[in-house]
Amino acid sequence: EGEVPVLALNRGVAAFTSSPIYGQCQAQVLLTGWYDQNQLLDLFAGPQIRTAYDCAKKRLRAQFLCALNRATLAEAKRHNDCVRGNWQAVMMQFPEIGMWRELYDKIRMRVWSRDEIKRERGSMWDDEEGPRASAWAKVWRGRIGAILPRGMDAAAPWTDPDVRQLCVALWKDIAEWARTPEVDCQRHLMLFTAEQPPAGPGDAPAAAPDEWAFVPAA
Repeated sequence: EGEVPVLALNRGVAAFTSSPIYGQCQAQVLLTGWYDQNQLLDLFAGPQIRTAYDCAKKRLRAQFLCALNRATLAEAKRHNDCVRGNWQAVMMQFPEIGMWRELYDKIRMRVWSRDEIKRERGSMWDDEEGPRASAWAKVWRGRIGAILPRGMDAAAPWTDPDVRQLCVALWKDIAEWARTPEVDCQRHLMLFTAEQPPAGPGDAPAAAPDEWAFVPAA
């Protein structure tokens, strides 16, 4: 999803390798096992993973679907928009990915839609410039640029308050747009809505429900 500068990629690999969360896992060994062999991928097509998915909390299910979809996009980018045939069994095991991908594709179309006044064609090479960001995307690109560090040698953590508020505002904008009759993605948004809280004991008022279980703003 986009181009990752070499400095940022190296920084990500170093952070992954040194993080205690991943048990000192070697990134290159993991990537080799994932892309060059089918054993790890085939695990996701088995009933055990599906059962664990169904028993998990909704916020974890939504996060899992987004991560699995990103894995397919990463593989397609490495192999000229092609993925292994083993992915078909995974997609059959998790048909919810299809709903998320439909919404994802509509968001991409909104980002790159040519809704601005087209300039007069100046030369035969104008069509090779590729798609241009829409007016909506340019507004959010400016807001993101104002929050995130500009240098390649710096990054903002997900726990940064400004980053979190930016993600919430962006997803709220997308959700309102997705609910419009023209987009008709209300059912797709149900993948991310929060579960209803349990009723309070006796006459105690129930806690105010959250609207979202997981926000895929990243």
